[in-house]
Amino acid sequence: MTRISKWAKAAMLLCMIAAFISVSTLALAGDDEIVAFNTKSHKYHCLSCQYAVKCTQNCIQIKQSEAIARGGVPCKVCGGSCKAKPSNTTSGSAQVSEGASHVSALGKAGDGTAVIIGGAV
Repeated sequence: MTRISKWAKAAMLLCMIAAFISVSTLALAGDDEIVAFNTKSHKYHCLSCQYAVKCTQNCIQIKQSEAIARGGVPCKVCGGSCKAKPSNTTSGSAQVSEGASHVSALGKAGDGTAVIIGGAV
């Protein structure tokens, strides 16, 4: 069994910490859009969200990373971001709704809608 010196262990630990910090910094850097943060409820919203527009008290405009650092949670309506979310469906593919037992074919116009044959499970 090979023994690793204290210096080698310390160097490996420092490398792991540096890697974690760099990944965390990159992840937060992409989320630096300005959001509406409610200092009372700790919810943050896209600036065009209906709840951000209605918020007249306790709301400030800060970076999303700062809202998260303050313990903020994203709004359930807007998701806390105005950035377009990537679509998880592709054109022309059938979507199965939860509880559907069978999907037969795409809609006639090829718009990606599914025709459900049979009842829910």
